[in-house]
Amino acid sequence: MIYADVECLLHWDYHYWLQRGSLEVEKGDLRLAQRFLGSAYSMAPDDVMVRTEYAYLLIRSGVDSPTSLEASVWVNDGMNILYEIIANRGKIDQYPYHVLGSQGLAWSRRGVMSERERRVLLERLETTLKDGKANHPRGQELKQLYEDIKRELYMIAVDRVDLAPRTPEEP
Repeated sequence: MIYADVECLLHWDYHYWLQRGSLEVEKGDLRLAQRFLGSAYSMAPDDVMVRTEYAYLLIRSGVDSPTSLEASVWVNDGMNILYEIIANRGKIDQYPYHVLGSQGLAWSRRGVMSERERRVLLERLETTLKDGKANHPRGQELKQLYEDIKRELYMIAVDRVDLAPRTPEEP
């Protein structure tokens, strides 16, 4: 792997560890991602790209291990980081919206939670992604995530109607 070949030259650069960790979060081993992003985070804890990717790692860890006792803590911590970043930079950076929407949707599908908790999560994601669409009108991925989240909310509503008790006269 090319990263290993240049590590001796760039081990001091947090951006190197950020890129290496980002690759692992997206396509690889989350334990390696934790190590690499932990290095980046220790070198540049206030860097927005490092914080965003670290939040992504936390949520992915919960999504990938939804029955773990720590899963909901990881997800909540990651989402809180992203909500803070969005509050400060949402008008200029669409990536935190994307991470929050995609990983929040994945958590809503895999996480261990009540129907009410799931609905509250999806409603908050819907509101946030709506703002993201307004801030980034050309962001096609945000538009798609917003529609996917709305669809999940509709599915919950349909499931509730299907599960409602019927009177004897109803077919």
